[in-house]
Amino acid sequence: VIGAAKRLSGTGGDPVVELQTNFGGGKTHSMLALYHMAGSTPVQDLSGLDQLLEKQGLSVPQGINRAVLVGTSRGPQDVLHAEGDRKIRTTWGELAWQLGGQAAFDILRKNDEQLIAPAGLFKKVLEQCQPALILVDELADYCVKASARISGISSLADHTFSFMQQLTG
Repeated sequence: VIGAAKRLSGTGGDPVVELQTNFGGGKTHSMLALYHMAGSTPVQDLSGLDQLLEKQGLSVPQGINRAVLVGTSRGPQDVLHAEGDRKIRTTWGELAWQLGGQAAFDILRKNDEQLIAPAGLFKKVLEQCQPALILVDELADYCVKASARISGISSLADHTFSFMQQLTG
């Protein structure tokens, strides 16, 4: 939480924080705390978090764009229907939509339609949607299912791995 708060407040912190614990180790609870910390709930209403941030001399800016992907909540065959007739088919499309709506999604719309990882384009989404918090959980589950979905000479799982490598790089 401290590393993310530092990053979001512009005082340091790594751009990618990977939580690795055994089953029941608190990953989901940590991500929920980050989600609420970066949301519209005042930090002083988040019991204990306000004291932790104050002790570190940190504050969290307002207006953080948030996106959440949970690999067990949908499969690669699912098409999300956003406003109007917009159809979102990929993890990169979904993240862009959650972070910045239509304008962010349009940056990589063709990649979403063609199920091809957006080589370098997602950086433009992030630049447009700063500050941003992206939470990803259970990605491996999604990728197992996505391995059955063919995209060009590869699979959607391969493109998803490529995208996540770009995102976390």
